Amino acid sequence: MKSTEKIALVALCISFIVPILALAQSSTVVYRGMQMSLPVDSSELQDLIQSHNANVVGAFISSENLNTVHTTEAAYQAAVDDELDKIDAQLPLIEQLGAKIVLAFGFPPNGFTPNASPPHSRMFSDPTLQDWYRNIMVAIVQRYSAQIQSGLIIGIDILTEPADSSSEPNNGALDWFDLADLVIEDIRAVNSDIELILKPLYGTLDNLKKLPCINDYTNVRPGVHIYTHLNYQHTGEPSYGSSPFSISRPGLRQIENRILDKAAAFLRKQQNTCGADITEDIYALDSGEMTFPACAVEQDLFATDVLNTLERNDLSSVAALLTKAQCKERKRTQLQACNGKSKKAKSRCRKKANQKARKCLAKAKRESGGGNENDNSLTAQVRWKNWRIQSYDGTKNFDARYECDQQGNFTLVGQTDLYTAIDTFFANNALFTTSSSE
Repeated sequence: MKSTEKIALVALCISFIVPILALAQSSTVVYRGMQMSLPVDSSELQDLIQSHNANVVGAFISSENLNTVHTTEAAYQAAVDDELDKIDAQLPLIEQLGAKIVLAFGFPPNGFTPNASPPHSRMFSDPTLQDWYRNIMVAIVQRYSAQIQSGLIIGIDILTEPADSSSEPNNGALDWFDLADLVIEDIRAVNSDIELILKPLYGTLDNLKKLPCINDYTNVRPGVHIYTHLNYQHTGEPSYGSSPFSISRPGLRQIENRILDKAAAFLRKQQNTCGADITEDIYALDSGEMTFPACAVEQDLFATDVLNTLERNDLSSVAALLTKAQCKERKRTQLQACNGKSKKAKSRCRKKANQKARKCLAKAKRESGGGNENDNSLTAQVRWKNWRIQSYDGTKNFDARYECDQQGNFTLVGQTDLYTAIDTFFANNALFTTSSSE
């Protein structure tokens, strides 16, 4: 190959690769924080925001009496109001400290159907309860209109883990996405500004690609919970039947593949089926919940791998994608160089080019961990806008300040290895001010 041809090839490769790499590197997370059930002690909030540099609090709206059957809508509204009062008590402090708030609604009317598997919210079998849910969401938006306008409340997760089991009767009730359409319309009738977070059934990565077309809405961000390895992320929890430190830590490649493959499948649908421009900001995902149990093996290393993946740091899959692009471009150039040769020489030349390309692509596939080729091609475009870790919720196993021993006993340490790992990511929030971080 002539030197001029080599220069042209390098230039062509760079022109193809640089936009992909730039997109991967430009996907800066803006809000990093904790999701918690308020109220918590004011000193804890101050420590989280000032000492650890979290810039968002996910205020989880739920109740210890979640499954109470309310006979009237007024009784249900009063129960929700009791929970909102707890949030109200700490709004001034959060605002004073310069952090933002995402409201995460997890209090569907009358809770869940007993013994349903998977879990099933009663409102998905009762149209009347769905009306109650629609009304309470509008009431919440109206209640916090001033805080939304001021920018203190930056988003509302309209239902944290929609539980609509196909094995339960619907009795004329709408399925989740049809109901969500109405809720979004209801909210937009009273507030056009607040960002709404829409999650798939149960908020899972597996269901992420089933979200409807995001470009059918205005200012609706797709959300998902980051449970890549559910049993590991609930190590030591009695309901999961595992004893402390009994489950091996998943490796980085497993974590990357689990998160990025599912997110890429979502983007693929949005691009191919919905005709979306997936480079728009609204396709940067929101994660309102993930757990790193104190009783889990090397939970600090697991947290680092998960958060690095959300932040798009050190991703083998991005490097593999770039390698794959180079393989294909090299093959195309080598095949072109075969033209003009004799028939026999051309055949040998093409065979050699194809063999080299297969070896090159096989290496790229190994580096990316395999997976669906079409989805892997979108890996570099997966990105997150916000993430929040479940913590400070009264469950010591999910509180980064606690350590767990082999018997499942907890000790309040404060600055654990896990919290130190999380702080490494919270430190990036120093790049943003309260006025410019939106």
